[in-house]
Amino acid sequence: MVQPSSELVPDSELLQRWHANLEARLQPFWSSVIANRPVRLHLFASPHQDPSSPPNDDHHKPLASVETTTDSDGAFQAKFVVKWDELCHHPRALHIAFGEEVDEHTLVVVVELLKPPAVETSGYAQYQSTRRMQSPAASNVSTTSRVHIPITHCPIRVISDIDDTVKDSGVLNGARAVFHNVFVKDLGDCVVPGMGEWYTTMWKQGVRFHYVSNGPFEYLSVLNDFFPLSQLPPGSIKLRSFAGRSLFNGFFSAPAARKRAGVEDILKAFPESRFFLVGDSGEQDLELYAE
Repeated sequence: MVQPSSELVPDSELLQRWHANLEARLQPFWSSVIANRPVRLHLFASPHQDPSSPPNDDHHKPLASVETTTDSDGAFQAKFVVKWDELCHHPRALHIAFGEEVDEHTLVVVVELLKPPAVETSGYAQYQSTRRMQSPAASNVSTTSRVHIPITHCPIRVISDIDDTVKDSGVLNGARAVFHNVFVKDLGDCVVPGMGEWYTTMWKQGVRFHYVSNGPFEYLSVLNDFFPLSQLPPGSIKLRSFAGRSLFNGFFSAPAARKRAGVEDILKAFPESRFFLVGDSGEQDLELYAE
């Protein structure tokens, strides 16, 4: 009888670690989306105070505030417009208005998920489906999140693919390999040698980065853990929504066409910058960039 090689059979410790990886990385996919909910966003020149209890002092007022609504997959988009006069008169933004153009500034975006608006009902009985029904307490939840946004005037930028460019995902090896590499494999084993060092060298010379991927929004938590581990410099990340469809849709269908919108958005956002486009041959990156 042929005995399996010890190199091919993971030991119990490795299996436990893989199982923990799988549970943690699949967790975002089990979350229910919060659709059609109002969201309020505040833009602050750091530091700032919580907008729920702003003081009378103008120092802690936001530079701008906008409201939007989550769409059917729970995602939302918003755009801040800060007028020059407002920037010049805000006590916390004077260093931005009158500083050197090449200086980088970190702003803070505070996002509030608001309670749903009251719904007027008629006197007739209303039918409610029991499928994916949220409890009243869950539907009325309100929360706040913060994210730091750097503002740059960099004349040279890099648009980089993620999967099989800076992170080993094995897209060409089929669904089984992708599932193992994305959801099970230790992130340290997914690092593409040399990419972190190369990108960091460019970052130190003033180049700024924008990452694009065909992965779903839920992939972000994995990338947030992977980037520091692989020593990749920070940058914007463009992912896609595949609500209601297979989580593998983002890795296997019409790769170049799906990435196009994300790449074009970045190019249009920085019309005065010049770009290096970095990718691999597995997802038709060269064909997309050539167009």
